[in-house]
This record gives sequence, structure tokens and C-alpha cells, in this order.
Amino acid sequence: MSASFPQLSSPFTIGKTTIKNRFAVAPMDPGFDVAPDGSFTQMGIDYYVRRAQGGFGLIYTGGMGIDTDFEKFAPSVLDNPAAFVRTGQEINARIAAFGTKMFVQLAFGLGRNAGLSAPSELTIMWDSSRKTRALTAEDIETKMANFVEAAKLVQQAGFAGIDVHAIHWGHLLDEFALAIMSHRTDEYGGSLEKLAPEFGEGVSVTITRESDGVVQFQWVADDKDGKNLLFANGKRKAALEAGHASPWAQLEGTIDGDVAQVWSKVPDVVPACGAFPIRVGDEWIATMAVSGLSNGEDHELIVRALEQVLGVNAPRWGVPVA
Repeated sequence: MSASFPQLSSPFTIGKTTIKNRFAVAPMDPGFDVAPDGSFTQMGIDYYVRRAQGGFGLIYTGGMGIDTDFEKFAPSVLDNPAAFVRTGQEINARIAAFGTKMFVQLAFGLGRNAGLSAPSELTIMWDSSRKTRALTAEDIETKMANFVEAAKLVQQAGFAGIDVHAIHWGHLLDEFALAIMSHRTDEYGGSLEKLAPEFGEGVSVTITRESDGVVQFQWVADDKDGKNLLFANGKRKAALEAGHASPWAQLEGTIDGDVAQVWSKVPDVVPACGAFPIRVGDEWIATMAVSGLSNGEDHELIVRALEQVLGVNAPRWGVPVA
């Protein structure tokens, strides 16, 4: 295997964590690995250790709950913190002997799939005669606080990382990302979606992880198609090429030749207006790109959406920064 497919046996990094090879146990719910109090059972511990012994470089747990009293749908990491940390430390001590790393998948909730509260009032997946309750802002803040506390316990237990159970099969976070399911108008309703109609056209939005080019988030307006996603990716490439998110108006003065010449020199690269770097410290870890507008409005749409989320004011498009 190593000789025929050397890449599979080569290490790679996720953030600052090095994984010894490209073999991973995907997130699954075997049903016997977690006790009613949210800790790991002995059978579960042995199960994960056997996966490490078999040579996997990375192991994921199945989805683990973060809720306590509010709409609890599964055993929660927060039910018995001491037991979770103790059993988690045992797993990590044993899999370390094989050079294996392990991530815990934390689940924000199931939403309408399980008849629980959702971003908006929605038809329950398995019972069209009933509707879900819409989460309040306070409910969402409680869930976020629980998620943070659960993440701290995961770190204390020695796990190498967290997998956020997010855009998957219509579960709660997936519902927040879908315009047909989230009709909110508050701060959790999607600033881009709320602002886009002001610009008179639909938009496409992508967030791409730069360590491997994997798209982490994608939203396409109903009247747009794959062409906009290709255009957004071109803006991302232009931003990476330039090293920043300069609007086209600033870039064109630095380019020798017309647009056709630029395209011939850098295939699939278009003006970086509408592509924003997402940095942690000095590291450019991801890029957000918007496509579908013109005359710099892609750029302005992102800026205005960030203004709403961050509660700050930024200069309007075309107004010089003092």
C-alpha cells in the first residue's frame, strides 16, 4: 500500500496538529460508546483503541450533545464533566501509543429532524401535521455557551480537536444556513441574505479553507447558478495572488495591459473585489468570496454584513479612508 499509494501514508496537518497518515475513522454513532451520563463506556474506549491499533491516523467520535436541560436529545458532554474528562483521558493515553489523534464531534442540535426547536417555525420532518417551535435569541445564546463549555472539556480530556456537526442532513446548524428554513430577522438571521435584496440581484457566497481548498460554506441565491460559484472562486484566487482583498478599482492601476491580457496570464483569476481573507493571527486560514453583483457592490455587501455582525461602522464604497 505504501509503495503504490505513498500519499495515503504521508502525514498532514490540521491547524497545528499533525496526523500521521491519511486514514481516518469517520464520525459514526455505534450506539455503545457513550454512557447515559455523556462519558465513554469501557466498550467504547476499547473500540476506539482498536481503531488506533489498526493504523488509523485520525479518529472521530460520533455526534455528542452539548445540551443539558434545554431540549436535550442525547447524552451530553456536560452531564458529568469529571467522568467525560477521565474517560477521554484514558482513550487519548492509549491511542497515543499508536501515534493516533482523535477529534470529538459536537452537535448543536437536530432541529426539525427530531421535532425540536428550529431557526423558524417549520414543519416537522416526520409529521407534516405539526410545526416546530422557533428558537429565541436567548435559546441560541444558551446553546452557544454550552458549546464553549463542552469544547473546554474536550480540550481538558486531551483530544486533538473538535468537529462541528454542522451543514449536514438538515440538522439544526444546517437549517440556519438554508434560506428556506431560516426566516429570522434578528442578529441570527443572516446579514448577507437580508442585505442582498437591496442590491437588486442575487448573490453567491463561499467560504473556502486554504490549507486544502475545501469549501466549508456555500450559499447560492435561487436565481443564480454554478457560474457564480466559479466566479467567486476566481475572486478567491485573485485575492490569494495579490495577498489581500483589494477592490478592482485599486488593482487596475497596477496591471500592465487590458483585462484580456490579465486573464491570459492568470487563468480563472478575476478581480479580487468581493473576496476577503479570514485570518487567525497572521495566518490566512480561509477566504470568503461573494459573486453576483458588479461595480464593487460584492465588496460593499460583505463589508456591510460584517458591520452588522460586529457592530462597527466602515467607510462606504468609493469613499476614501481618512
